[in-house]
Amino acid sequence: MDQSPRLGLPYILPNQAQKHVTHNEVLQRLDAIVQPVAVSATSPAPASPSEGDLYIVPASPAGDWAAASAGDLAIFQDGAWAFVTPAAGWTCFVADEGEVFHFDGAGWARPDKLGINAAPDGTNRLAVSGAASLFNHAGGDHRLKINKHSSAGTAALVYQSGFTGHAEIGLCGDDDFHFKVSNDGVSFTDAMQIAGDTGTVTIATELALPDGVVIRNSGTAATSGAEIIGGGGLGPVSLKLVNDGTVGVAGAMFTQMSPFAGVDLVDFALKTQTQAMNLRVESRAGFVATGGTPEFQLFRNLGGGMDQYILRGSPQALYLEVPTRLASFTAAGLPLASAHVPGTMVFVSDAAGGAEPAFSDGTNWRLCSSRAVVS
Repeated sequence: MDQSPRLGLPYILPNQAQKHVTHNEVLQRLDAIVQPVAVSATSPAPASPSEGDLYIVPASPAGDWAAASAGDLAIFQDGAWAFVTPAAGWTCFVADEGEVFHFDGAGWARPDKLGINAAPDGTNRLAVSGAASLFNHAGGDHRLKINKHSSAGTAALVYQSGFTGHAEIGLCGDDDFHFKVSNDGVSFTDAMQIAGDTGTVTIATELALPDGVVIRNSGTAATSGAEIIGGGGLGPVSLKLVNDGTVGVAGAMFTQMSPFAGVDLVDFALKTQTQAMNLRVESRAGFVATGGTPEFQLFRNLGGGMDQYILRGSPQALYLEVPTRLASFTAAGLPLASAHVPGTMVFVSDAAGGAEPAFSDGTNWRLCSSRAVVS
């Protein structure tokens, strides 16, 4: 054997003349292939190379490199090109790419797998095993980007336990943002979805809130607030308050800050597409409209005009401020007075002395004008 098996370095043989020539050839080759740095892996043979320049021969070599094979290392030494055939596993820094390439036995390429304390594979090309991973900024922002091929693909983070996925967040099958959970790593529930075009948030089942949670609207305009909009086919209700315990009530507490000193109030605006009605509970010092506080008010106020009161009430009195209509019956069609609490009022359309109201004394209906029993 007259050369080394791995690098092909010529040996100095016994009784060899001009041994320095062989020795210098070995040094030249070592200088080229140990820690190699290539000018380029894509450029053709340069017209004016410098001594020591090294290139990776590109596909279809021609000119001064016509005798080489694609992938060979071309080294300019002593005014001529020398070629070295690389072996699988060699690495070379390519200057115009700014990257390290490796030779896999067939060609040069960028590294396609990296394992840090872990073994990468064809799917997990980057594998890291450790207590934590840090991605730090370089004096400014830092973004971790996950890109998918098309809208129908998936770009997501999967959280596993024992290599079984139990949570996934990202763009899953579309361009909406999904939060998914799974008990077995096979079937996933889309717990929350945020529409990519509108930002609308959809909850899959229910939103469980702890005691004392606060949901705050941060708007400052006159139109700020929150809307609950029922969908088609919802039925008679669009907002339902349910108490699923054995104590307490199904209800809501409404509190409103008043800009007026000594005045506490809560406003409810009931609105159709064309009309609006206001309900108000108000308490203020010295309020005497119904003899006490707090006072419940039902009124209309369209377009910011004056309040048009319909009903006002307090613990002391109830005031109807518009004409009130009683249920109308004929004398023969009156319901049983005993079925209604004393004081219940109706309107008798064919009373003997003319149509007039009547009240129940618990046993009979009596005309309000004469207390006579309706017959």
